[in-house]
Amino acid sequence: MAKEYITTNRNRGVHIHSVISRENYTKIYELVSFFYEKNIHISLGIVCPSYFDEAENPLEYNHFNFKDLDVILTQFEK
Repeated sequence: MAKEYITTNRNRGVHIHSVISRENYTKIYELVSFFYEKNIHISLGIVCPSYFDEAENPLEYNHFNFKDLDVILTQFEK
């Protein structure tokens, strides 16, 4: 779809919005690279409460601690 819209209709485009969660936070670089290589814009959001856990290993599914955020952010430095 992205290729079709970029060449035939300049008024439309395909963009991806993905959510960073415990399920995928260690593979964000791969996700972004996949769409980037196809010239598809991608935006990211993070699923978490309005605070970050101080716990070493957060128990709730989408809670993140600061170490988890480091894992996410260092992927963008590649």
